[in-house]
Amino acid sequence: MKINILLPFKEEFDCNNSGAVSILVKEQFKYSKFKKNINIYGVKTPSKHKSFIPLPRAKYLKNYSYVRSFSKILNKEKCIIELHNRPQYFHYLKKNHPINNYILFFHNNPLELTGSESIEDREYILKNCSYLVFLSNWIKKKFFEGIDIKYHNNFKVIYPGVNKIKNIPKKKKIILFCGKLNKSKGYDLFCKATKIFLNKNPSWQIIAAGSEIRRNIIKYDHVHEMGQVSHSKVLKLIKSAKITIAPSIWDEPLGRLPIESAALGSVCISSSNAGLSESNQYGITINNINPTKINNALVTLSSNKIYNKVQRQIFKHFSLTNKNHSVQMDELRSFFFQIIIIIIIIII
Repeated sequence: MKINILLPFKEEFDCNNSGAVSILVKEQFKYSKFKKNINIYGVKTPSKHKSFIPLPRAKYLKNYSYVRSFSKILNKEKCIIELHNRPQYFHYLKKNHPINNYILFFHNNPLELTGSESIEDREYILKNCSYLVFLSNWIKKKFFEGIDIKYHNNFKVIYPGVNKIKNIPKKKKIILFCGKLNKSKGYDLFCKATKIFLNKNPSWQIIAAGSEIRRNIIKYDHVHEMGQVSHSKVLKLIKSAKITIAPSIWDEPLGRLPIESAALGSVCISSSNAGLSESNQYGITINNINPTKINNALVTLSSNKIYNKVQRQIFKHFSLTNKNHSVQMDELRSFFFQIIIIIIIIII
């Protein structure tokens, strides 16, 4: 049985510009026992991945044309179709290919995604989708708003993974921000807090990796802004930094930065909004986050004795590895392969 993974439209699969979904899919593939069964479909990008199949770019009705292109490739043979963060794709494909098994991933708030905004949409998905995968408990709770969860069992929370290093590396006095340089991500809070901190701790470096097209935050002289960098570069930065900060004021479905920080031996300070508190269980989470509270946390962590204690605790308890994530996904996929085997046995 084939496992056909359709990436969201606009999600690039090349190394430099890979989005969160592509990163997740690549890591799943790396550790999956079903490598030979997997095809990954997405917009045409310069990818050398052996299982990636590009779909043609469309000029009009882009999402519709994109999913229709994928639909035309599918043959009549039953397969597993995995969709990420695009419930609207599921509605179209289920209508045109009803016999397939569908696994639908939710990376963001389902109430803000086309195709799962209403209770009726979500009830249809629950009834007709083989399995739902939520990347955090917060996302799951949002999906089941207005729906009685006790009548359903075709869902699971599987956190995204990161490769954990074997030993904590030597860290530099770097405080790091990664993400869009806007107020929703709390970049203004990061800048203000680190400016206060540097007044009494001038030996630290403040670095920000990311960009913002519609920027409305002034540039602070004390922050070294690197612009948009590749994910591999981000991981190298985290590996070097003693402290990372994820001060989002919007409801983050899940925070990758706290997870990546924990895997690479850094301490993350984050807001407690939505999924961030789940992904930063052993780090420092702040309710009603503001510059003063961030600065207070930085001052606390500037003590080597306290920092080392927190760092070791975070590193020791980290379990959200790519391998664990892939194993959990393969367990779901195995269920559909077992059904085929049972059917064959019965026929024989």
